[in-house]
Amino acid sequence: MPDPLKTLRLTIDGELGTGIFETYHTTVAPSLRTGYVVGGRGSTVNAVLGQLANDGEDSKRKGVYLDAGGGSLTWSMEFRQWEGSSDQAGDPLQWGDSQDPTVHTKTSATGASALSKLECLLYWWEQTTIDSENPALLEYGQHYDQGIYEPKEIVFEEPTIRDVAEDGQHISGSMTLVSAANLRDIQDAANRLTT
Repeated sequence: MPDPLKTLRLTIDGELGTGIFETYHTTVAPSLRTGYVVGGRGSTVNAVLGQLANDGEDSKRKGVYLDAGGGSLTWSMEFRQWEGSSDQAGDPLQWGDSQDPTVHTKTSATGASALSKLECLLYWWEQTTIDSENPALLEYGQHYDQGIYEPKEIVFEEPTIRDVAEDGQHISGSMTLVSAANLRDIQDAANRLTT
């Protein structure tokens, strides 16, 4: 059995090129989100879907649930970064498009200060379109190319930097990562209902 990854790796491909963001001190909590796909009571989208499905007037007050095999997979992630972040072996963790810790640009902050890492990550989020058509890639545990499971295509949901140390020595934050495959399935189902 392959060894699990000790680090978590997010890969962002887009307008800026390829950025890799690795973190060692992190927690990842997978979950399955079930519930309304679109709207709830009184949603215009629900009314249109109800008319297409011939559910009558009552459909305006119903939410639309979709469980095409299990709902949306999500991962709640908390992370911490600081200058000189490294893995268990002492190797620098990549933060941006260069693994070289001496390179410090808008798109790379591998060996830079925690605040520079924050600015670099924000720049990637701002400048790159990450959606179900161009997802980021999540690798952790056994979810990687040589692992038991495939890496996960994800989109970010309200990423937040929660804490910046007063002395600027570290940053910590949280993200909810949503399976892009589930989002594509939902879009395809909605498209089939409206065509």
